[in-house]
Amino acid sequence: MRRLIIDTPSIIKTCLYAGKDGENGKVVEWEGKPVQVNSAWYGYDNTVNAIVSASEALDIAPSQCIFVLERGNSKIRRRQIYSGYKEGRGTSPPEVNEETTKAVELVSTAFRTLGAQLVCQPHVEADDVIAFLVEKLDGEKV
Repeated sequence: MRRLIIDTPSIIKTCLYAGKDGENGKVVEWEGKPVQVNSAWYGYDNTVNAIVSASEALDIAPSQCIFVLERGNSKIRRRQIYSGYKEGRGTSPPEVNEETTKAVELVSTAFRTLGAQLVCQPHVEADDVIAFLVEKLDGEKV
């Protein structure tokens, strides 16, 4: 069986940050700078379009998709290995995190309704879960 395995937090953040939500977005002040905050619906629309395009190009149905999610502090394990993991990255305003969380729930619910599978291992990053799935699942993985 052919499967599309999706790093859900990564694709949603990429799609949420792409462009400017002129309809429902807003600018907030964060650490002395203006920051664009796009709405969860903007991120949802961009994410769905990206996943549908990839699915069509690969001839994969939603029931062949595995959405990998993150819950809890997913960086704990990596920081145990390397204490400087992802240090030096800037922080985001709480509004960005709220919209990201909403977008993850919207996308997850929509694709689960279409037959996709959701996978999560609390406190483990999505790409580590994906590596495990690629190693353990039979068939072609994309």
